[in-house]
Amino acid sequence: MSRKNTFWAFLIVSLFLLGGIVVKLTASDNTIVISSQRPYSSPEYRLDWEENFDGKKLDETKWSKCKRRTSQWNRHMSNENRLYQLKKGRLRLYCMNNTGWAKGDTARVVTGGITTENKYTVLEGKIEVRARMSSVMGCWPAIWMGHNKNTKGVTDPKYAEIDIMEHFNLDMKIQHNTHNAHLYNRKKANSKESLKFVDVDPGKWHVYSVEILKDALVFRVDDNVTFTYPRKLEYVSEGQYPYTVYPEFLILSMQWGTKSAKYLDTKSLPAYIEFDWVRVYKPKNQRS
Repeated sequence: MSRKNTFWAFLIVSLFLLGGIVVKLTASDNTIVISSQRPYSSPEYRLDWEENFDGKKLDETKWSKCKRRTSQWNRHMSNENRLYQLKKGRLRLYCMNNTGWAKGDTARVVTGGITTENKYTVLEGKIEVRARMSSVMGCWPAIWMGHNKNTKGVTDPKYAEIDIMEHFNLDMKIQHNTHNAHLYNRKKANSKESLKFVDVDPGKWHVYSVEILKDALVFRVDDNVTFTYPRKLEYVSEGQYPYTVYPEFLILSMQWGTKSAKYLDTKSLPAYIEFDWVRVYKPKNQRS
């Protein structure tokens, strides 16, 4: 073996042993290129739950309407039926001006949202949602996951949130995002470490998904990997990867009043996010 090949062999073995990464080699014109992007293996899955929104009303064994609380995302939530349209196997969640039809509600703008909280959760698996949405300045539709085990807010090591898809205002892009105590305590929340923008036409149908693995969150749009958030052993005690500790529920929500809006365009309401289906896959060896 030549000295050059011996060097490369030593380097590859060292990277593998020290970094725990799989090294990809490409040889062309006697040039060797090393790629250190780690591939994450998926378990064998089974379809655990499929929601096609083909009933005349929401399946209340899985879904509940989101309650109004004081957080930015839910402070305009309402259970008014006109915000929830089931039609031809699809669900639309609306953001509308309240001109008095929401009796007793002083909110000038109201939104719809549904959640599987206390009814259905995922620990490890793959969640896929086919959706499209309109774009209005001030609107903020989202497909996301969380749990209610943290009691101290974003600094609690138990805190875990996965934003599969968020769309803001008139953007021709969506974002994936992850939230945990490690990111907030180290002032890395909403940084390139945790957030990824993806160019899409939000008005067209796309499948937004996340795969929750033991060692990474893998995000996809239309089955193309768009972002990966890895588990880092040295920061696990800080709450860097709480996503496989507590089962998480799913939230589909139309939201109003994002801080990123240049102005709130109430004249362009109503706006909506529309869902075709939801599919959840779990490892074959995992119970529901």
